[in-house]
Amino acid sequence: MHGDLEGSLGELASPTDVLHNLVDPAILAGDRVPPGDVPHDVLCEDLGERSIVATRARLVLSAEEFLVRMQAHTLSAALSRMRRGEEDKGAVITGLHHLSLRVRELAASAQFYEDALRIGVERLGDRCRFLVGDTVLVLREPLPGTPAADRFSEARIGLDHVAFKVETAAELEELSERLRGLGAEVGELEHDPHGGGAALTFRDPDNIQLEFYLPP
Repeated sequence: MHGDLEGSLGELASPTDVLHNLVDPAILAGDRVPPGDVPHDVLCEDLGERSIVATRARLVLSAEEFLVRMQAHTLSAALSRMRRGEEDKGAVITGLHHLSLRVRELAASAQFYEDALRIGVERLGDRCRFLVGDTVLVLREPLPGTPAADRFSEARIGLDHVAFKVETAAELEELSERLRGLGAEVGELEHDPHGGGAALTFRDPDNIQLEFYLPP
């Protein structure tokens, strides 16, 4: 654990950011002199691969007190991350924000998804969008130059299908009946040999392969 903690300390908050949080910005800018007489034209303390340098600043904090506070801040942040089971690897991806699909007839596709998913679709001129869980699904008009008769095919490089999660087998059955009532192309309910769940595949008006998926 000690080695993990040392590794976590290296890439946390910038010492400059910490300095600005601890010291009045007006003092750092030279617009105000702090109480007391503690001038420090240059404060530099080597911390492994990092240095803290405050040029021509008169600081309220002594160099020693500043370093103690900075180290405490860094340690606290590192321990907090370790408690959450996170490794400090820079940027953290927290989910899938949105997925955009090109469709030939925006109005027809918006109506299909609204009827199939029973989710309100927001119309926004050249696009429509709706929320599935925490992910926004966007429908957009074709790009200029797209062939008029173009249709989706998972045989091309790129997207294979989009899967929507459901909670029960009864929901899969109800969705299958709903889709058939809409005239959609619907497959048979299948067992997923890889994930262990059950999947119901169907197609939207542009032949985009979609799926309702029941996890095991």
